[in-house]
Amino acid sequence: MIVVARVAVVIFGMPGYVSTIIGFVTAGITVTLKDFLVSFVGWFALMGRRGVQVGDWVEIDGTQGEVLEVTALHTYVLEAGNWATSGQFTGRQAVFMNKYAVERKYFNFSTSEQWLWEE
Repeated sequence: MIVVARVAVVIFGMPGYVSTIIGFVTAGITVTLKDFLVSFVGWFALMGRRGVQVGDWVEIDGTQGEVLEVTALHTYVLEAGNWATSGQFTGRQAVFMNKYAVERKYFNFSTSEQWLWEE
């Protein structure tokens, strides 16, 4: 990083607009860390009253299952069945970045006050 900065100073000269350079660097860092930042904000959304907790039955991006763990960046779900074996756990663990709470749809069956009967 320091070498790149020194080469840029040699080629282009000393920067005259330091605030512009700082703005470009900050924008680059924001674009680079977008997933991390949005996942961290999504974690706060999931900690609310309508969020998800360990043991809740959820559907995230078409994957249904039971929440195993919610960390600051990820939600771990024990996947449950497909169209043939509804309600039976497959043994697979799905990991979702918490940005789904901000960017995509999720449904928490445990807080929806609806009951699902299986015949």
